[in-house]
Parts: sequence; C-alpha cells; structure tokens
Amino acid sequence: MIFNPAISINKNTNTNNVLVAEYFPEISKNHKWRFYTRFQALYIHDFKNGVHSRSQYFGRLGVSFKEFTIGAAVNYDYYGVSKREKRNFGPFLRVTL
Repeated sequence: MIFNPAISINKNTNTNNVLVAEYFPEISKNHKWRFYTRFQALYIHDFKNGVHSRSQYFGRLGVSFKEFTIGAAVNYDYYGVSKREKRNFGPFLRVTL
C-alpha cells in the first residue's frame, strides 16, 4: 500500500493525494496462480479557489498466472467545478516484465 500526499506551492496552490493498494495472494500450491486486486485513487483540491479539481478511481479484479494477469477493470474520473464524469469498464490484460 502506498499513500502519497503532496502540496504544490505555486500560483495555484493545490493538494494531490494518491493512494495505491494491491493484494495478490497465492491460490495454488505450485505458486503459479494468484488472485489479483488493485485499487488506485487520486484526489486534487485547489486551495486558491477552494474547489475540487479532479478525482480518479481505478479498480482491478482478476487472476494471475506467472507473469500474466487478466480480469475486470473499472475506471471513474471526475474533474472541474462542474464535476464532469468519465466512467468506463471492461477487461484488462497485464504482463509483468
């Protein structure tokens, strides 16, 4: 798990907060198959204008075999004062090099 808060001090002072959590326990005795979960979040707040700038949330759920991971993905992004939204979901493939 990683949590990385930061404050940018410039003409548009804001805070950036990032959280990443992964969990991939073994589900077979031969150490080749693993369950895979990942959650990633970003939150940006504009202090100068006192508004929410952007939020992103990414989720992954799947299984891994050796260096290959496949499963379902969800992405949620909203940004700006009007909080425009972008959402998508579908399959994902990950290869660990």
